[in-house]
Amino acid sequence: MRVDKSANLRDRLRKGADAFSFDALLQGVSTLEGDATPIDADAGGMAQQAPPPKSPPPWAVLPASPPAPTSGEQWKAAIEGLAQGLMESAAQFGAAAEEDDIAGQGQALADANRVLELLGSVDPIGAVARSVGAPSAPPGGRRWPEPAWSVSALAASPLSALTGPGATVAHLDAILEAARAAR
Repeated sequence: MRVDKSANLRDRLRKGADAFSFDALLQGVSTLEGDATPIDADAGGMAQQAPPPKSPPPWAVLPASPPAPTSGEQWKAAIEGLAQGLMESAAQFGAAAEEDDIAGQGQALADANRVLELLGSVDPIGAVARSVGAPSAPPGGRRWPEPAWSVSALAASPLSALTGPGATVAHLDAILEAARAAR
């Protein structure tokens, strides 16, 4: 039944795309049926209507999103840069934990969470990192750790090992409050 729904949706999308005129959209021409309302040039304060553009507007030729890394080396460098930032944040978290610096732990946790959110958006399961041979890639069958914005997530996080054996829920909650403030 699920295959039928996806096939039906694909057919509807294909029919809609066939009926849509992308060239008309780029030229600013309406494809709607009906009478066009004439524009009164004097009422709008304009002497005459501007001629249609000869080339597509700039937004029509810009890419929809920033270019992604194209080579394996670019991906590897990007992922390694993020992983290096994650390791630095973990080291700062551990150093702040040794000094019992809640604000320092919160700042380091916020930094680590930002990096984990970026890694999760570009390579959620770690497959890209493994395919380009990044040394920091998660092991096969494992994902990047999830960001820790709750007590339960922080307790399950690898960073929880750096909080010390006597960390209480109140201590973890104080770290999270400092992280939210540093966000």
